Amino acid sequence: MKPDGSNINPIALELLQMKLPDGSYLFPTPQTIDPTRPFESQGFSAFSRACSFNEDQFMTNADFLQSTKSKFAVRFFFANSAQNTTFPQSVNIQGFPRTTEIRFRNFSFAHTYIFNSNLLNEARVGFHRNFDGFSAQAPFSWSGIGVAAAAQNDNLPCITMLGSYNICAAPSFSAVVDSYDFLDSVSYVRGRHSMRFGGGISRGRVYFRSYQNNDQILFLSYLDFLLGLDGVTNGSGFSNVFLSVRFNGLFPHLLQVWDGNLYAQDDIKITNRLTLNAGLRYEHIGSYSDGLGRIVNFDMTRADPNPPPTGTLQGFVAAANYSGGTLPPGVTKASNNSATNADGKNNWAPRVGFAWQVLPHSSRFVLRGGYVIYYSRLTTQTSFIHLGFSEPFAEAGVEVAASSPTLANPFAQPIPPVSAFPVWMPYSPSSSLSISAVAPDIRPSIVQQYSMNLQTAFANDFLLEVGYVGTRGTHLFRERAPNQALLASPSDPIRGQTTNTLANIPLRVPIEGFGATGIGNIDSAGASWYNGLEVSITKRLSKGLQFLASYTFAKSLDTDGANVVVVSDAAITIGNQNNPRSRYGRSSFDRLHRFVPSYVYNFPSPKSSSTFVNKLLGGWAVSGVATIQSGTALTLVSTNANNVFGITGDRAQLAAGCTNAQVVTPGSVNSKLNNYFNTACVGPSVPFRVIGADGMGTDFGNSGVGIVDGPDQRNFDIAPIKKTSVGWLGENSNLEFRTELFNAFNTSQFANPFTDASSSSFGQIQSTSVSSRIIQLALKLNF
Repeated sequence: MKPDGSNINPIALELLQMKLPDGSYLFPTPQTIDPTRPFESQGFSAFSRACSFNEDQFMTNADFLQSTKSKFAVRFFFANSAQNTTFPQSVNIQGFPRTTEIRFRNFSFAHTYIFNSNLLNEARVGFHRNFDGFSAQAPFSWSGIGVAAAAQNDNLPCITMLGSYNICAAPSFSAVVDSYDFLDSVSYVRGRHSMRFGGGISRGRVYFRSYQNNDQILFLSYLDFLLGLDGVTNGSGFSNVFLSVRFNGLFPHLLQVWDGNLYAQDDIKITNRLTLNAGLRYEHIGSYSDGLGRIVNFDMTRADPNPPPTGTLQGFVAAANYSGGTLPPGVTKASNNSATNADGKNNWAPRVGFAWQVLPHSSRFVLRGGYVIYYSRLTTQTSFIHLGFSEPFAEAGVEVAASSPTLANPFAQPIPPVSAFPVWMPYSPSSSLSISAVAPDIRPSIVQQYSMNLQTAFANDFLLEVGYVGTRGTHLFRERAPNQALLASPSDPIRGQTTNTLANIPLRVPIEGFGATGIGNIDSAGASWYNGLEVSITKRLSKGLQFLASYTFAKSLDTDGANVVVVSDAAITIGNQNNPRSRYGRSSFDRLHRFVPSYVYNFPSPKSSSTFVNKLLGGWAVSGVATIQSGTALTLVSTNANNVFGITGDRAQLAAGCTNAQVVTPGSVNSKLNNYFNTACVGPSVPFRVIGADGMGTDFGNSGVGIVDGPDQRNFDIAPIKKTSVGWLGENSNLEFRTELFNAFNTSQFANPFTDASSSSFGQIQSTSVSSRIIQLALKLNF
């Protein structure tokens, strides 16, 4: 069925004929529409992005010297900025501008007091506020054109037609981040000891004041938009509305936390050649809670793996200050306001280091080393983005490739009003829910850093440094889907299933009633390792030349960082969710080699009696920076709809007999821009290993993490410089002319190829990582 003047959907027709306040049409040419002809020939065209900025700043400093021992200092910084974007995101229809506002307020008050020549105290109080927000406009509302949508998001419509128009208001959001801090530090010097003591306390508050979702409708084509029919009416069995997403609920949250710390540190000069540093820091890292009582978690260990047909809420855990009224049966109330165990609040961080002059009577060789532990707190994204956008204070309705939606009624029904929240949805054997959760035992991440390096002045004006740097991360944050289907067998049946098929995935999950990817769980079980050799040579300025050349030979490994796919605001681990060893490998940012030299050379000036010759040939110099480095580690992924574990985000499959060394096509990068990977080893044509009893269900892809390198990089930035003396502005005044060449030799430096083996673009390099040569001219007057 093709739309013509008689069967265009009335809502689509209304949009095509809609006028904006300036008298122009929402669509460029609504009067004449011929779907058989290209849109460009009918006047349809995308608009350029346009932005405008407004910014106000104010800063003041005040110092008061009360006496020779007492000093007060006040600092205040104020800034407001706003950006108006005419065509935000991928919007190509006018009338949907977006305004982004950012405001900063920073205030500090400090008092420094000198008791004597050995003892000093500094106390500081600070207040910091950041406001971030963005608002959107649209020329029509859902209700204004007759679309049944959530009243909460009525004024933010979003309609997308693939390959055509994106009529979309951006989401609306505002948040205020406050920090109140008090710090005090004492410095005391006595004999060989230089000691520092202190501590502080801080109060953090993040007030997410509002959020509005831009409920979205997606059409696969412009013709689908013009029809807007359900699957029965259009005769295909599938609605013209391919995808609809709505999201509503109670979104304001007031996240707050108390933190505190104490520390002591001593630098001890053991001998004239050896200095030791020893310190200990105590950190109390609080857990975020919601002052509005809207944190609800889901604990898989408390859930009912075999829920009754009537459904259950067992496993849901509400914060102690839950504000949603009486808790329904099955929901547990936590003993604290974070709805977790609040583990890892009290932490000890030692710090040790040394500096040793190796030779008795020479400072040419100095050996330094150190070890330190750092802690990283849980972020508000964990508490708000993950839990605040989930049951029971928020609800999403998604319909994909369904039969019933129409342009007039595209969203999953019923749509609860804001007044109905909290809305509890029990899980049962017949449900397939999705929930966000935080592991009850989640705790702050720990990073250990250690290093050793030797410095030597091996010649006049030259310094050589050779060192080892290591980092070990534990309890790192990650997100995975722990409800992936298990494997059944006659000796180990699961709910009566003894075989594994695509059809029985819902029966083989650990918690029935949730999809295999239906529980997105953030935990702190990730780990990382970094080991690097660092070498640098520094030459101080002499004979017109100074330079720094640095080389790093390093390797970074982790259990999850190179193994994720971004979904909305979270990072979901791909591949086997329950096998940490299968997720272990090179980090996505890992580069084996990196060499960066930088230099400045002032050419000798001629010694001539002619002033003209001196001005012409003197004052020349050249500076530059080069970057020569290996490519980053690549992990090959694939969308595998036949994964028997229910995890469609998978790693790619290597063909039998292929090794990692054979994955990349031999030859220069230029010769394999469209076939970077060897498709005989990996790609859409390589089938996954079938292990399902239905002859369809497959195992996970067998390729590893970070198994190949992307294109390397060789970039040279060079700047010839000419300085000409202009004595009339002073003895040292000069006019400086610079020609700055970025990527001076116009070397092609390519971005990474597409690594999704299920995509038609697999192995293609479609962009560069560095622009082609750019020449910039600059003229500067120094006086």
